[in-house]
Amino acid sequence: MIALALIIHTILILAMMVAVICFESDCKKIIFWNIIIVLTSVFGFIVYFIYFCDKPKIKKTIKNKFEQDDIYKNLIGFSMNKINSNNEFINFNKRHYNAEIFKNNNIEVIDNIEMFVNSVSAEIEKANSYIILENEVFLSGIRNDNIISLLKEKQSMGVDVRFIYGRCTQSDKATIKDLKISGIKVCRFNKNDKFNKYYKNTKNILCIDGKVVYLYNSVKNISNSISYSSLFYRIQGEVIKSIDLDCHLDVSFATQKYYELELSSYDAVGELEMQYVSSVADKDFEGLFLKAINDAKKQIIIHLNKFVPTPAIKQALQMAIMSGIDVKIMLPKNNNAGNYYSSRAYLKEMALYGATGYFYDGFIYSNFIVIDHLTFVGNFSLVNLEIRNNLQNVLIINSVDFAEKSKNYFNEQINNSYRICKPKNILFREKIFKKFN
Repeated sequence: MIALALIIHTILILAMMVAVICFESDCKKIIFWNIIIVLTSVFGFIVYFIYFCDKPKIKKTIKNKFEQDDIYKNLIGFSMNKINSNNEFINFNKRHYNAEIFKNNNIEVIDNIEMFVNSVSAEIEKANSYIILENEVFLSGIRNDNIISLLKEKQSMGVDVRFIYGRCTQSDKATIKDLKISGIKVCRFNKNDKFNKYYKNTKNILCIDGKVVYLYNSVKNISNSISYSSLFYRIQGEVIKSIDLDCHLDVSFATQKYYELELSSYDAVGELEMQYVSSVADKDFEGLFLKAINDAKKQIIIHLNKFVPTPAIKQALQMAIMSGIDVKIMLPKNNNAGNYYSSRAYLKEMALYGATGYFYDGFIYSNFIVIDHLTFVGNFSLVNLEIRNNLQNVLIINSVDFAEKSKNYFNEQINNSYRICKPKNILFREKIFKKFN
C-alpha cells in the first residue's frame, strides 16, 4: 500500500509539474514553481493555479479587449494626427505604439495628498458632462467622504459618472453598493481576473469632461509617522484626446457596452509637447524603455517602488553606465511587496556597475523616470512580468524645464535616503528572491 501511495504521489507531482510547463513561458517561473510543488505538493500547486498561473482564459480576455478597442476606433472614425516631433524616440512611439503627438499641453505636479484631494474635489464640482474614474485599487488615493458625496451629487444632477476598478476589499463592497444605488455605474474591469496576479488593469486615471485629467499611482499606508514620496499630475491640453479615448475604451470593455465618445476636439492649453502611450496588443512597454535608455546621452534618473527589470532592460542600463551615462536609482526602504528583496538585489547589482543607488526611508507611491530632457510618468512598472502582462500607461513630457523639476524632486528625496556604499553586501534572502524574478 505504501509503495502504491508513493507511486500515485509521484505521478501526481509529475502531472502538476508538466501543467506548470504547459502554462508558463518564463523559465524562472517554471523552475521556481516546480521546486515549490516538489516541496509542498498539492498545496503549492493550488496557490500557483489560483494566484500566479498564466491562465489561457485570462490572456484570451485581454486579447479580446484589444480587438474590441480596434472595433471601437473604427466606429468613431479614429485617425492619427500628422504631427511629428523633433525627438526620434517620440516618433518611434508613434510608429510602434500608434501614440499620437501633441504640442499644446500643460501639467501641474501636486506633491501632497491633501492638496490633491482638494484639487480633485474642486474639479468634480465643475463637471458638466461626464466623469470617468479608473483605479487599480478601489478609491486608491481619493478615499474621501467629500469626494464620494460629490460624485453622487453630480450623478443626481445629470453628470454621467463611470467608475472602473481592478480590485477591492471586503469593506469596499458597502461603498460600491451605495454608489450604485445613487445611479453611478461602478464596474470591475475584468471579472475573470479576480484571483490572478497578472493581466491587471493598473491604471489610475480621473478624466473630467475631457478637459482635465489626473494621473497618479495607487496610494496606501499614508501615515504621519512614516515618510512617503508621492506625486499627482493634473493635465490639460490636446493630449487629453488620447487619455480620454483610453478611458472610453476601458469603460466599454468593462461594461461590455459601447460608451460613446462625445468630444471630437480638445482644448489647446500650454506649450509642452506630450505623448500618451497605453498598452497595445502584443507590444509591451519593454521596447519603449529600451529605446529610451539606448538613446540616453547624459543622465538617467529612476524613481520607482519596485525594480525587477527584464534581462534586456538590465543589460541596456549596464551598457549606459559603462558608456559614462550618469544613472541614479531610488527605491523604497519600506516595502512589503513580493518583489521587495529582488528589487534591492537588482539595485545593488546596478550599483556594482557604477550606478548611484538610494533606498528612500519610507514608501514610494509615484513612479517616474527622467532620461535627459524626457520625463516618464504614469502607471508603468519595470518589474519583469508586470511590464509584459499588465495593462499600463505612460505619459511622456518632452521638456527641459519639466525634466529639471523632476530631477530636483529626486534630489530632495535624497535627503531622506540611504546611499548604497557597499553594494557587494547582498543579503542571502535578496539572492534567493533575485534568482526567481
